[in-house]
Amino acid sequence: MNLMQIKKITAAAMFALFVLAGCEMATRDNPYDEKSLAYVRAVYVSVEKGDESFPGSLEQPKKTIQSGINRAKELFPNEPSVVRVAEGTYIENSIQMINGVSVLGGYSATWSRNPSVNITIVTDNRTTGGTTSEPNSVFICPSDVTDIDNTILDGFLMNIGAGNYAAGIYCEGDANISNNTITGKSISGTGAGEVYGIRIVGSGAMLYYNLINPGYGNGSSDRTCGIYTSDSTANINSNNINGGHGNSSLGIFINSSTGMNSIIYNNIIDCGSGNSAICITIENSSHPSIDYNEFTNTQAISNMLAINEMSDDSDPSSLTHNNFNYSVGGTVYYFTDDGVLLNAANIGTHSITLYNLPSRLLFCTEWSNIHK
Repeated sequence: MNLMQIKKITAAAMFALFVLAGCEMATRDNPYDEKSLAYVRAVYVSVEKGDESFPGSLEQPKKTIQSGINRAKELFPNEPSVVRVAEGTYIENSIQMINGVSVLGGYSATWSRNPSVNITIVTDNRTTGGTTSEPNSVFICPSDVTDIDNTILDGFLMNIGAGNYAAGIYCEGDANISNNTITGKSISGTGAGEVYGIRIVGSGAMLYYNLINPGYGNGSSDRTCGIYTSDSTANINSNNINGGHGNSSLGIFINSSTGMNSIIYNNIIDCGSGNSAICITIENSSHPSIDYNEFTNTQAISNMLAINEMSDDSDPSSLTHNNFNYSVGGTVYYFTDDGVLLNAANIGTHSITLYNLPSRLLFCTEWSNIHK
């Protein structure tokens, strides 16, 4: 299937795909036609049956994902290849992706693939360290990853670590990231100071069908964010994104000082449950396209926003056919850069298409100090 031509799916279909947020593997069965992706060039990994001294063959798999990736590049340095990872729990961190090497989880002990059944878990067990530019991450996609068609990360359940800064995936390169469940800590005060489900910097990554919830932070002026992008042209399409449970929780944060802009299309975005909770924040010279999304919340928070423009040069390039469907508590729908709170009563008087009207009239709760 041509990923660039994935069509819009309905919110109902998304909810059917993501059954239990943060718990259920968010993946379709066998999402790629392996024969079409040159996957005869394969290395095998099994935490149960593998050994690092093995060659990575079907009968003698590697034991760790990183050694499988390295072995694939060694065997097939100039051709696309795949690392097939069997079910089980892998305690690994900072797994470095390599250009042209796809990494697929969800294989059984006999190497049939069904990620919904054969759960492949990767856990970052670090509790200290991490910086903004190098957060503690389960997977890292470096900037030299450029073959987006043949560098795929698919079918994993990732458990985010702790420390000062932590992420499920830190991405500077161009990769296809799809059908993964990325979860943070489930207990307050056990996460990092800043937690990102996926942090994207200067990347044109494609994100499809992921279930993302960064969980809890460290409990002290922390921030949690489902997806953070900086100077990125990422295509964020058909994901279920939660902002988590930090002091400040953000579904998606868009920051651009270079004119690079992301596409945000057909996602379900929950603002989370922070003291301030925002589905999408736009900052600096950011002009993302925001279309066919559903903005929602599952917990009652008084300080909630669907979209917040943080500066006068941050405006969506497109904003159509979105559904502001807050189910719990009061909210405003849009907070403009000049401090105007928009709701169902006045949204039509501003430069926001009427397609974005909420599905039903909800009341607006005004509050202060969200706009900087």
